[in-house]
Amino acid sequence: MSNVADYLLAVDNDKSNAQSIAEDTARTELENRETTLIETVESLREYINDDDTKLRGRAVSYLTTVLNALPSNFLSRQQIQVLCQFYCDRIEDGGALDGLTYLQGLNRFTTDMAQMTARAILEHFQDLQMRAQSGRYRVLQLLNELFQSYRKALKLMGDEFLVGATDLFGGEKDPRNLMLMFSILRVMMVEWDISNHIERLFDSVYTYFPITFRPPPNDPYGISAQDLKDRLQDCLSSTPLLAPYVMPNLLDKLDSTSPVVKKDVLRALTACAAVYDTRTMAQYSISLWDSLKFEVLNAQEPDLAEETKSTLKAIALCLSRGQSTNLDPSSLSAYLRAISKECNEHLQEPTQRQAKASGEILGSLCTANSLSFTFLMKATLPFLFTSYQDAGTIPRQRSLLEVFNQLWDAGIEVLGTRKTHELKVPVDDLVDKFREQALSIYSQALMGTVKEEVSFRCTAARGLLKLSMIRGLMQEDEIGLIVQHFDEIVLKEETYGNDELKRVAIESLAELSKHQTQPIMDITFPAFIAQLPQDDSEAEIKTDYETTLDALAEISIEKEPFNTLIRRLLNKLDVLLSTNNFEHPAYTQAILSTILFVLSQRGHVDDIELVALFDRVVFGLTRKVLAPRMAEGSLTALNAEPILDVLGQLCNVIVRQAPLEKKLQASTNIYNLFVPDRPSVDNELIVRDNVYTETVILSTWFLAAMPRDMEGQLFQSLEVCRTVQKLSDLLLGEENATIRTMLLRQVALYVNKHIAVSELTNVMVMVDRLYDSIQSSPQQLPSVPSESEPSSRPRDTVRASSPFNVLPTIALRRTNTLRLIFTLTSALTHRLAPQTTTLLTRLASLLSLPRPIPSHAAQGFSTLLSLSPVLTPKNHYLRRPLVPQRVFTTLLPILSTGIRNSTNNTEQKAHYLTTLTSLLPTIPSEVLLPELPTLTPLLLQSLDLPSSDVKTAALETLSAVISSSPATIVDSGHVSSLVHRLLACSSISASSTKTMNPLTLSSNTPRVRLAALKCLAAIPGSLGRAGEGKGERELIMIKATVVKGLVKVLDDPRREVRREGVKGRGAWLRGMGEGDEGEESE
Repeated sequence: MSNVADYLLAVDNDKSNAQSIAEDTARTELENRETTLIETVESLREYINDDDTKLRGRAVSYLTTVLNALPSNFLSRQQIQVLCQFYCDRIEDGGALDGLTYLQGLNRFTTDMAQMTARAILEHFQDLQMRAQSGRYRVLQLLNELFQSYRKALKLMGDEFLVGATDLFGGEKDPRNLMLMFSILRVMMVEWDISNHIERLFDSVYTYFPITFRPPPNDPYGISAQDLKDRLQDCLSSTPLLAPYVMPNLLDKLDSTSPVVKKDVLRALTACAAVYDTRTMAQYSISLWDSLKFEVLNAQEPDLAEETKSTLKAIALCLSRGQSTNLDPSSLSAYLRAISKECNEHLQEPTQRQAKASGEILGSLCTANSLSFTFLMKATLPFLFTSYQDAGTIPRQRSLLEVFNQLWDAGIEVLGTRKTHELKVPVDDLVDKFREQALSIYSQALMGTVKEEVSFRCTAARGLLKLSMIRGLMQEDEIGLIVQHFDEIVLKEETYGNDELKRVAIESLAELSKHQTQPIMDITFPAFIAQLPQDDSEAEIKTDYETTLDALAEISIEKEPFNTLIRRLLNKLDVLLSTNNFEHPAYTQAILSTILFVLSQRGHVDDIELVALFDRVVFGLTRKVLAPRMAEGSLTALNAEPILDVLGQLCNVIVRQAPLEKKLQASTNIYNLFVPDRPSVDNELIVRDNVYTETVILSTWFLAAMPRDMEGQLFQSLEVCRTVQKLSDLLLGEENATIRTMLLRQVALYVNKHIAVSELTNVMVMVDRLYDSIQSSPQQLPSVPSESEPSSRPRDTVRASSPFNVLPTIALRRTNTLRLIFTLTSALTHRLAPQTTTLLTRLASLLSLPRPIPSHAAQGFSTLLSLSPVLTPKNHYLRRPLVPQRVFTTLLPILSTGIRNSTNNTEQKAHYLTTLTSLLPTIPSEVLLPELPTLTPLLLQSLDLPSSDVKTAALETLSAVISSSPATIVDSGHVSSLVHRLLACSSISASSTKTMNPLTLSSNTPRVRLAALKCLAAIPGSLGRAGEGKGERELIMIKATVVKGLVKVLDDPRREVRREGVKGRGAWLRGMGEGDEGEESE
């Protein structure tokens, strides 16, 4: 049996085997010259001449498969010619189109062959639309490939191809085919002579406008309605020759009541304006304005108004092409004159909506280009100034100022800002003529109006900023006057309302400093610095210095103001510290916080600046912290704990950005804090001496700034393990909350960043010891003084002595051990250490230990995934993206099992539920959603616990579930249980429900009540539409109970709770539809 027969027998049932047969023919027979191509074709004779269409198609497919298996250079040009003719003669048989597609991709395929193929398509597929979609797509795909490779050959066919292809495409509806069709038609419209066939081509594409296609669900082709709209739009805007047909039809479509259709029309007009020539667009510009203006002047849809303004601007740009600076007479001036005339008429009543819309139109058109800007300014400014003088009332003046501001915004875009290196276009004489008048009315509006007119004055302030930013408009002295106005508002204006005007003034100064630094340096800085108190005693009297510092911080982001501010604040800080101001730290803290804010906002700082900051702040101020302690002199504000933390953050920011040599210097001084001769005890890094507090706080921030690959003795693996052990020993006996927190953070930093995977076994040994100690009985711990017997010695004396002169209580040591276990587990979990699953499982085992460990452990789970200001990615703290998922998938089964097994042990069940609700706020919603069927009943049980924190966490998670996955609650059958629990949580008195435990009610804090009421308000709109009507039926059954229960919320002492109760009751009354009256009467 021949290969052809084998192929025909196999092709229906085993396509891969059939393909192997054809490929074998190509490789073993044709390539090895055992047979010729002619013989292969002749072997198909009896099949390709058969009356059975399917058999002929399979035979042709066999030949195509054989050809595809041959090398691309195997066929000669003559062979390709013969094969092309063969396929064209049998183009309607299956496989022929694939064969032609293969041939046209070969290098030896010629233009004559391309024309032969195109003629065959046009001749044999005149009934294309009667064929299946897949067949039509293969035809159009072949045509598209011919267009890509042999466009000139098809163009030489002239009207034969143009008319034939247009007729071929008629009636096509499939989106894939339309994408190809629109592409082919656009090429013909742009590149071919279509002067004799304009209407035919227009009809072929406009029949699809507007596109109303909606892709089916899970569309495998991914073609959207917008894709089709874009292709059709490209066709309509392809050539000005279509304008006589396109423009009138698009204008008619503007009368449509559908916003979607109008938006498509506007986008098509915008595209046409970008392509059509000036003469063509000039014929329709006035008609377009008359039709389009209502979409802005009487706007109902904001999106349509924006699209319309874009279209009007595109028309102006089109009319500007080829125009000279002399606008009269021209099509552009006629267009703009009509627009400015009507807009000016509307601006005669500036408080009306159409006046505001007119200002938006003018502002948008002014941004088109310099020609439009100049013309409209000449046509509008004189009228606006006259109208402002005659306005009479502040509301009318404010409306006109807003129009002015829109014009100045356009001026910034067209003329450029002072930061622009060169003028985009010169300032027109007329605009320059009105400069002084504009400055006068704005200054009068800002400084000469009563303080109660905040909105009016804010508008004027924003206008002055815009004027000062336009390059080449304002003189230096005029900008200085504007800066003085802003300074006066910030420094001398009394507080009024929420100080919106001061915020606007500060923002304006900050923006000006980016474009015009010198006036800020010459005027603002001296004025603001002069307002700062000279010392702490003056700061206690002059308490508004924080506003001045905030303003200085806002305006000092640029390099020169930044350096000046840092230098002056550090000088002032030196003066304050020289007075030994330990008892008055507030002013010092404000100055350091300002420096920290500016440095953080500045982002990148030059190495030269960083080195100077390092020497003066990191080195200088750190030494000043320790100097008075070590010399037993008078302390300064730097020794206060809150200021130590701010200074640590400041040093952290500087060291993080500092050059490598400065990082290395900091790394060797983490614990001695740049005091090389500092005494130590047994060569320990940290000892409980008189600078213990300062050392712990500052060293934590220094350590955080170190990158993970930092080198040095301190970061050797064995040294890191030794340091972690020492820090742990200090921690276990620490009573001070600040010191304890910092020690825990240091442990986390070392374990997360600086211990190699091979050394993690040492950490696990430490973890094992901690678990052993937490599980040991109190008798096995060293005897310690009772908590009721505090030491009579001062705290500093205790710290200066041996760390174990006063042993911590058992409770403190146990609690600190738990904190350390959670810290170590968190640090290792964030880096997804190999022991992560084991650590998490052991952590959950704490919940089954005797009292009081489970209650403390349950609350500790809230810290497992949380990050602190120290433990952040900025400080190189490692947190893998999949950490939340690993934690949740590991702990949820354990917690669920624990809750189910604790049915008879209420206390233990409460610990598991508390753990779950402590963990949930730190888990992303995308991780929670798949587990909602398991979580929902557990969350409901959490609402019965007498803990406000647990309830709040559960309610926040339930709120997310109600909004994102309501069907889960409906399908679980817990709708009624959820609603009744939410009603109970919204209550403040025991009389409101007979079933709630008084302890549970006492935990209904205002925050809990608000969260419960928000959930109740969301239920009718979400659960009511879920479960194919099941949710609504269940809600109708309990509606009367809910409405009655929410009435009692109206007696709540908190206003925000009462307000939320009213919203919730309204949602239930409106959301259930029928049956309201009957249920309300119960």
